[in-house]
Amino acid sequence: MSPPTQTILFLTSPEHGQSNVALAVAGEFLRRGDFEVHIASFKGLSARVQEINNQADDDQVIRFHTIAGLSMSEITARKASDISHLPGLAGTLDGCEKINSTVLGWKPEEYIRSYRSCLEILKEVRPVVVIADPLLHLGLDAARSLHMRIVVLWPVPLKDVVITVQPKAGILWKYPL
Repeated sequence: MSPPTQTILFLTSPEHGQSNVALAVAGEFLRRGDFEVHIASFKGLSARVQEINNQADDDQVIRFHTIAGLSMSEITARKASDISHLPGLAGTLDGCEKINSTVLGWKPEEYIRSYRSCLEILKEVRPVVVIADPLLHLGLDAARSLHMRIVVLWPVPLKDVVITVQPKAGILWKYPL
Protein backbone atom coordinates (compact mmCIF):
# COMPACT_ATOMS: atom_id res chain seq x y z
CA MET A 1 0.00 0.00 0.00
CA SER A 2 1.37 3.42 -0.89
CA PRO A 3 1.73 5.93 1.93
CA PRO A 4 -1.23 8.30 2.39
CA THR A 5 -0.78 11.74 0.88
CA GLN A 6 -3.41 13.67 2.79
CA THR A 7 -3.73 14.31 6.49
CA ILE A 8 -6.88 14.50 8.60
CA LEU A 9 -7.11 15.66 12.20
CA PHE A 10 -9.75 14.76 14.75
CA LEU A 11 -10.27 17.30 17.53
CA THR A 12 -12.22 15.66 20.33
CA SER A 13 -12.80 15.67 24.05
CA PRO A 14 -11.39 12.60 25.84
CA GLU A 15 -14.64 11.68 27.59
CA HIS A 16 -16.00 8.34 26.35
CA GLY A 17 -19.37 9.71 25.25
CA GLN A 18 -17.72 12.31 23.06
CA SER A 19 -14.63 10.45 21.85
CA ASN A 20 -16.10 7.03 21.01
CA VAL A 21 -17.44 8.13 17.64
CA ALA A 22 -14.18 9.95 16.75
CA LEU A 23 -12.10 6.90 17.67
CA ALA A 24 -14.34 4.60 15.63
CA VAL A 25 -14.17 6.79 12.54
CA ALA A 26 -10.42 7.43 12.97
CA GLY A 27 -9.85 3.69 13.30
CA GLU A 28 -11.74 3.09 10.07
CA PHE A 29 -9.72 5.75 8.23
CA LEU A 30 -6.57 4.12 9.58
CA ARG A 31 -7.71 0.67 8.44
CA ARG A 32 -8.43 1.92 4.92
CA GLY A 33 -5.06 3.65 4.70
CA ASP A 34 -6.18 6.55 2.51
CA PHE A 35 -5.21 9.28 4.98
CA GLU A 36 -2.59 10.02 7.57
CA VAL A 37 -4.73 10.12 10.73
CA HIS A 38 -4.08 12.44 13.66
CA ILE A 39 -6.10 12.93 16.86
CA ALA A 40 -5.74 15.94 19.14
CA SER A 41 -7.25 15.76 22.61
CA PHE A 42 -6.38 16.09 26.25
CA LYS A 43 -3.98 13.58 27.77
CA GLY A 44 -6.75 11.28 29.01
CA LEU A 45 -7.37 9.96 25.48
CA SER A 46 -3.81 8.93 24.65
CA ALA A 47 -4.11 5.41 26.14
CA ARG A 48 -7.20 4.64 24.07
CA VAL A 49 -5.48 5.83 20.90
CA GLN A 50 -2.52 3.62 21.78
CA GLU A 51 -4.88 0.62 22.06
CA ILE A 52 -6.02 1.25 18.48
CA ASN A 53 -2.40 1.61 17.36
CA ASN A 54 -1.49 -1.70 19.03
CA GLN A 55 -4.00 -3.44 16.75
CA ALA A 56 -2.98 -1.56 13.59
CA ASP A 57 -0.39 -2.39 10.96
CA ASP A 58 3.08 -1.28 11.97
CA ASP A 59 3.51 0.97 8.95
CA GLN A 60 0.60 3.24 9.83
CA VAL A 61 -0.67 4.45 13.20
CA ILE A 62 -2.80 7.27 14.56
CA ARG A 63 -0.60 10.15 15.67
CA PHE A 64 -1.76 11.60 18.96
CA HIS A 65 -1.30 15.26 19.92
CA THR A 66 -1.93 16.41 23.48
CA ILE A 67 -3.92 19.60 23.96
CA ALA A 68 -2.51 21.54 26.89
CA GLY A 69 -4.82 22.24 29.80
CA LEU A 70 -7.85 20.73 31.48
CA SER A 71 -10.47 18.52 29.86
CA MET A 72 -14.20 18.89 30.45
CA SER A 73 -14.24 16.04 32.99
CA GLU A 74 -11.39 17.67 34.92
CA ILE A 75 -13.32 20.94 34.97
CA THR A 76 -16.46 19.11 36.07
CA ALA A 77 -14.61 17.53 38.99
CA ARG A 78 -13.35 20.97 39.99
CA LYS A 79 -16.72 22.69 39.71
CA ALA A 80 -19.23 20.10 40.88
CA SER A 81 -18.57 16.76 42.49
CA ASP A 82 -21.99 15.53 41.38
CA ILE A 83 -23.91 16.64 38.30
CA SER A 84 -27.12 14.81 39.23
CA HIS A 85 -30.14 16.93 40.12
CA LEU A 86 -33.62 16.68 41.60
CA PRO A 87 -36.67 16.14 39.37
CA GLY A 88 -38.98 18.99 38.45
CA LEU A 89 -38.44 22.52 37.23
CA ALA A 90 -36.14 23.61 40.06
CA GLY A 91 -34.04 20.49 39.66
CA THR A 92 -33.88 20.97 35.89
CA LEU A 93 -32.72 24.57 36.30
CA ASP A 94 -30.04 23.37 38.74
CA GLY A 95 -28.99 20.63 36.29
CA CYS A 96 -28.78 23.10 33.39
CA GLU A 97 -26.60 25.40 35.46
CA LYS A 98 -24.28 22.51 36.31
CA ILE A 99 -24.04 21.48 32.64
CA ASN A 100 -23.38 25.04 31.48
CA SER A 101 -20.62 25.50 34.05
CA THR A 102 -19.08 22.24 32.84
CA VAL A 103 -19.31 22.78 29.10
CA LEU A 104 -18.21 26.39 29.40
CA GLY A 105 -16.18 25.96 32.59
CA TRP A 106 -12.74 27.06 31.49
CA LYS A 107 -11.33 30.16 33.13
CA PRO A 108 -10.25 32.68 30.47
CA GLU A 109 -6.53 31.96 30.89
CA GLU A 110 -7.19 28.17 30.75
CA TYR A 111 -9.26 28.54 27.59
CA ILE A 112 -6.59 30.68 25.91
CA ARG A 113 -3.86 28.19 26.83
CA SER A 114 -5.78 25.26 25.35
CA TYR A 115 -6.88 27.32 22.33
CA ARG A 116 -3.26 28.25 21.59
CA SER A 117 -2.26 24.63 21.98
CA CYS A 118 -4.87 23.70 19.36
CA LEU A 119 -3.55 26.44 17.05
CA GLU A 120 -0.02 25.01 17.33
CA ILE A 121 -1.25 21.49 16.60
CA LEU A 122 -3.27 22.66 13.59
CA LYS A 123 -0.32 24.60 12.19
CA GLU A 124 2.02 21.64 12.70
CA VAL A 125 -0.29 18.95 11.25
CA ARG A 126 -1.80 21.07 8.44
CA PRO A 127 -4.78 18.77 7.81
CA VAL A 128 -6.91 18.88 4.68
CA VAL A 129 -9.92 18.63 6.97
CA VAL A 130 -10.55 18.90 10.71
CA ILE A 131 -13.14 16.53 12.14
CA ALA A 132 -14.34 18.27 15.28
CA ASP A 133 -16.33 17.51 18.39
CA PRO A 134 -18.73 20.48 18.67
CA LEU A 135 -18.42 20.53 22.46
CA LEU A 136 -14.68 21.14 22.19
CA HIS A 137 -15.27 24.85 21.61
CA LEU A 138 -11.63 25.83 21.87
CA GLY A 139 -10.70 23.40 19.09
CA LEU A 140 -13.50 24.66 16.86
CA ASP A 141 -12.46 28.25 17.55
CA ALA A 142 -8.85 27.47 16.64
CA ALA A 143 -9.82 25.69 13.39
CA ARG A 144 -12.18 28.51 12.42
CA SER A 145 -9.58 31.18 13.12
CA LEU A 146 -7.19 29.40 10.73
CA HIS A 147 -9.98 29.08 8.13
CA MET A 148 -9.73 25.29 8.05
CA ARG A 149 -12.29 22.96 6.51
CA ILE A 150 -14.33 21.57 9.38
CA VAL A 151 -16.62 18.57 9.62
CA VAL A 152 -18.62 18.26 12.83
CA LEU A 153 -18.79 14.71 14.17
CA TRP A 154 -21.12 14.29 17.12
CA PRO A 155 -22.60 11.24 18.85
CA VAL A 156 -25.98 12.98 19.26
CA PRO A 157 -28.54 12.43 16.48
CA LEU A 158 -29.59 15.60 14.66
CA LYS A 159 -33.25 14.98 15.49
CA ASP A 160 -32.44 15.38 19.19
CA VAL A 161 -30.91 18.79 18.53
CA VAL A 162 -33.38 20.33 16.09
CA ILE A 163 -36.43 19.24 18.07
CA THR A 164 -35.41 21.70 20.79
CA VAL A 165 -35.64 24.66 18.40
CA GLN A 166 -39.16 23.92 17.13
CA PRO A 167 -41.42 27.01 17.15
CA LYS A 168 -44.31 27.41 19.60
CA ALA A 169 -42.79 24.93 22.07
CA GLY A 170 -43.32 22.15 19.53
CA ILE A 171 -41.11 19.84 21.55
CA LEU A 172 -43.86 19.68 24.17
CA TRP A 173 -46.83 18.83 21.95
CA LYS A 174 -45.81 18.14 18.36
CA TYR A 175 -43.93 14.86 18.65
CA PRO A 176 -44.70 11.73 20.66
CA LEU A 177 -42.23 10.85 23.38
